[in-house]
Amino acid sequence: MGIFLSSCVEAEKKNESRIDSLVSLPIPLDTVNGNVIQKDSIKKDTANSHLSDSLSKKTIPYNGPTPEIGGEVFYNLPYCGGARPTEEILVQLAIWKPLTNSTLEFRNKSRGYLISINKDGFFSEAIPEGNYDVFLTRKVNKEIYNVEPNACENCLTEPIAKIKLVLNGKNEIRFTFRCDPGARMRP
Repeated sequence: MGIFLSSCVEAEKKNESRIDSLVSLPIPLDTVNGNVIQKDSIKKDTANSHLSDSLSKKTIPYNGPTPEIGGEVFYNLPYCGGARPTEEILVQLAIWKPLTNSTLEFRNKSRGYLISINKDGFFSEAIPEGNYDVFLTRKVNKEIYNVEPNACENCLTEPIAKIKLVLNGKNEIRFTFRCDPGARMRP
């Protein structure tokens, strides 16, 4: 693209210049040397341009941004001690409730992703499809469950569920919280 600038000098302001017009001219396509120009076959993600060239030479080409995958998370509670519960208590404990206002970690073989769950128990994140282990984090709604190490042994180090996330599919996680270390699970 070529730019042509013209200026005029007014009689009263002899030292000032201004641009009267701006003209753009097309540059003709070079058909003689066109076969010398190397073109990339892989689209570049300008948002991730800081990544090294060795990372971009993986066998899987970049195919655009990762689409968001959504789903729901449900939990229930076990009976963790005390006198033998009534049938009504066992029925109430077995009901699946949405996990709300919490954060879980989804881990696959290459990395982990923190997943925020909203007030209705739904999540929607830009992560790849695949198999994941699901872990609790310290950001689980404290009104539902306490994830502190003294209240829940191995809560943060052992997966609570496994899931295969699929795009445009029904992604649903169901798990039962563990009893705290001082309580023994009862039938």
